Amino acid sequence: MLDNRIRPADPPLAAPPPRALVGIMGNEPHQSSGLFDFGEYRLAIVEFDDQGRCYLRLQMKEVADWLSAHSDTDVIIVVFVHGWKHNARSDDSNLASFQRVLHDTVEHEKTVHAKDGSSPRPILGVFVGWRGMSLHDRYGVLENLTFWDRQDAGRKVAVGSVRELFGRFRHYRNRRLDQGGPRF
Repeated sequence: MLDNRIRPADPPLAAPPPRALVGIMGNEPHQSSGLFDFGEYRLAIVEFDDQGRCYLRLQMKEVADWLSAHSDTDVIIVVFVHGWKHNARSDDSNLASFQRVLHDTVEHEKTVHAKDGSSPRPILGVFVGWRGMSLHDRYGVLENLTFWDRQDAGRKVAVGSVRELFGRFRHYRNRRLDQGGPRF
């Protein structure tokens, strides 16, 4: 559940379909877009399948395009890769917690830059999603049975297309360094 300090996104996150009491999470993306504007920060969600491939290339392209548009700006990039029993559904607790971290990062930036009179840096939060939850039930019993299967999927995600995403961040950082940006 999002706290009341976080305004709705533009475009909005996809409404999660209702869950049955017992069920299987499909090996499919949960968000149709990859970049969401929350006003004070941008949230990118890039999802990967069980083989480590990007579900929707559009999600990665939107992140790359946003970074290109901000190539002359020092941007704070915060990346979170969820683990077992989670995914990129709008109602996932890891996603909600990550959004609180992004909001707190915005508040910290405002405080720091208010002291020296400079402008806060733009913040891009990147939530890396994969099917960490494949089975679910009301009491969480089935989720615990998926450890070995999800461990293998997690390994494939770690060595798959997510490396391209991290490469795009490295490219942005190297470009900023070449332009005289900060070394941190």
